[in-house]
Amino acid sequence: MDRVLTSFEFIVKNGPWALIVIIMLAWLAGDYGLLESQSKASADAIKAHSRETQATTRVLENIVDILEEQRRIQSQAAMLACLKEAKADYERTDCVKKFSVSVIPKR
Repeated sequence: MDRVLTSFEFIVKNGPWALIVIIMLAWLAGDYGLLESQSKASADAIKAHSRETQATTRVLENIVDILEEQRRIQSQAAMLACLKEAKADYERTDCVKKFSVSVIPKR
C-alpha cells in the first residue's frame, strides 16, 4: 500500500509524463516476465501437467507391452510342458488349442 501511495504522489507532483513512464515500465516488466499474471501461471501449470501426463502414458504403455510379452512367454512355456506330457496326437492338438497365443500387433 505504501508503494502505491508513493507512486501516486510521484504522478501528482511530476505530471502526466510520470504516469506514462510508470505505464511503460509496467508494460516492459510484463513483456520481460517480471510480472506474473494468473493466466500465465495457469498456462504454465497446464503445460507441466500435460508433460507429466505424456510421460505417465509412455510408462504405462511400456508396462502393458511388458505384460503382454510375459503372457505370451508363459503361454508358450505351458504349451511346451503340455506337449512334453502328451502321448498321443489328439493330446498334442488339445495342447495347441489350449495354449495358443494370438499374435497382437505392436503399437
